[in-house]
Amino acid sequence: MPLMLVTMGLAGVFALAEMCLYQYDRLKKDLSCLLFFLIVFIVGIKYYYGPDIHFYVPLYESIGSVSEVWKNGRTLYPDTEIGYLILCSFFKGLGLSYWGFTLFICLLYFYAIFRLFGKLKSHRSLALFALTVFESSLMYFEFRQCIAVSVFILGVVAFFDKKYIWYALLMILSVFCHKSAIFAVAIGFVSLILPTIKYSRYYFLCLVIMIVLGIFISVGDLLVAMSDILPVSGRTIFSIKHHLEIENSTQIVLGFYLILFISLFQYSTLPDKAHRKFFILSVAFLFCIAIFYKYWFFLNRLRSFFSPLLIVFVINTIYEKQIRITFIRQGLGIALFLLAFALGRGIYLSNKLGESKVLDPTTIFDRLHRSEKDIRDKNIAKSHLYFRKEYLINKLNNNKKL
Repeated sequence: MPLMLVTMGLAGVFALAEMCLYQYDRLKKDLSCLLFFLIVFIVGIKYYYGPDIHFYVPLYESIGSVSEVWKNGRTLYPDTEIGYLILCSFFKGLGLSYWGFTLFICLLYFYAIFRLFGKLKSHRSLALFALTVFESSLMYFEFRQCIAVSVFILGVVAFFDKKYIWYALLMILSVFCHKSAIFAVAIGFVSLILPTIKYSRYYFLCLVIMIVLGIFISVGDLLVAMSDILPVSGRTIFSIKHHLEIENSTQIVLGFYLILFISLFQYSTLPDKAHRKFFILSVAFLFCIAIFYKYWFFLNRLRSFFSPLLIVFVINTIYEKQIRITFIRQGLGIALFLLAFALGRGIYLSNKLGESKVLDPTTIFDRLHRSEKDIRDKNIAKSHLYFRKEYLINKLNNNKKL
């Protein structure tokens, strides 16, 4: 079974237990702590794992010193962000193996999640379950973006802690680790720095209308045309077009988004001054969902930066406010479990029916009976096979779901 299904299923069980034990606050807190450490452990023990290692492993093994990377990194690795290259060089210089480096990325991400989810006052197991549903690929495979997302989240936390210099430095570092952070940082800057807009719960109904209209109206052609006039490199233009090349209006997640917007409309009340920035930041991302929800590949990049923030916002909004329509709140929870089932089923079938078996679990404990070279070479071969024969098919299938 793919490791991402293990964490998703485990988190789902804990989330159900949390709902059943709603009167036992201390027990729920203990269970959420246990779940957090179990997820960190399972993600951390992955070993030469995932479809992207054919790129990441040779880069890490061949990279030079920090000074060499700083001088020649843009020439030697033109498609890789300089921040990620420097991190690879630094940790390799410390003598860390490739697994040690991926463990560092895992711990960095979950440290950021720990800091952010500390702002949750209830349903932390449910929050972790939602995170495994939406961000399993980030946890297990997307190392460059995972670093950028971790730094971005820590930057947002620093902003709310009124550490504005740290916020600015972390946002700059995030951009240097992955190009997709440019969009996230821009949205965050507009939402956090510029004057706040007046709160209205009817924004959520507008989002429902927008997402319904989006079924019939495509903005892809307009975005592609606009990308041609942007003052950025040709590689960036190519990347933007690549992420917008596939669209699908009838995705499984469409119903979840609609229930989410309706739930927020029912449960939102005027936030106090301390939470107004957080509200605007979350609504800005929900606006992006309403516009780009059928461009899975593009939204997948942007979503990873904001989904942990959105999870905190939604749970605090729905579960801390006075209940108005209970079945809508319950409907959102049921929709999350149904979405998890649909996504999990797709992951299981794609790996079972695929030739590469790239998601078959490989952990550090496999070293007890296999050599590092054997595991490395076999998994890199799987990764190459996956990209030759399965990548585009899986991207199309994921697009139909998300």
